[in-house]
Amino acid sequence: MPINERFNAPFDLDASSILVVIQSKVPTAPETNDEGMIDLAKDVDGLPSSIDVVGRMVRVRPLSIDDASALYDRYFSDEQCARFLLRERHRSVDKTIEIIRKLAVPAFPAGRRLFGLTIECNETVQPVGLLTCIAFEAQIEVHYGVSRRCWGKGLASEALQLASDAFLALDRFKRVYTVCAVENQASLRVLEKAGFRRERHCPECFVLPALGDARQDGYLYAKYLLTQSL
Repeated sequence: MPINERFNAPFDLDASSILVVIQSKVPTAPETNDEGMIDLAKDVDGLPSSIDVVGRMVRVRPLSIDDASALYDRYFSDEQCARFLLRERHRSVDKTIEIIRKLAVPAFPAGRRLFGLTIECNETVQPVGLLTCIAFEAQIEVHYGVSRRCWGKGLASEALQLASDAFLALDRFKRVYTVCAVENQASLRVLEKAGFRRERHCPECFVLPALGDARQDGYLYAKYLLTQSL
């Protein structure tokens, strides 16, 4: 599927971990109920929001409202964790609860298959980060972040590798991708360690509040099924 050059954030999730949403053609809408919502009971087969995988250092599992306090303390309230994201730090746990409710709902508006996954540290059995994902057709856009106390320890790369491999193991997805700020060297290393490959440079593709009003360059990274041609 060709990707347009236009970048924006159509979801009202300024305080989520989303950097940018790459616009593409409108995805085929799955079966909906009378309220126009996707009924997960009828759309469970291959749904990525129920993924629960465990690695050496982290577990990646469905996001829960019970994670709000820990994620606020360790991640959302930290200004440094928000530096390269399309959000500012959360100033109260209420904001974190609001965002988690948007990412952990039992049904999604048709065409907006948005969901979150908790990154949990195996050693402490506590939430330390978040994966924010948007699924459409055969692709998933994913963005990630972990607590500053977990930086440089390999937890983010393991979580991203676990999640992306699990997505690609499902029948319905062929590609997982993200856009990362050029200046975010640590995140670029996370992507490469998780098996993602740089596809192209994206000039002036988003504004990051912590870096001011100037539009920032990004790199598009993607990961495919082994049988998928690059």
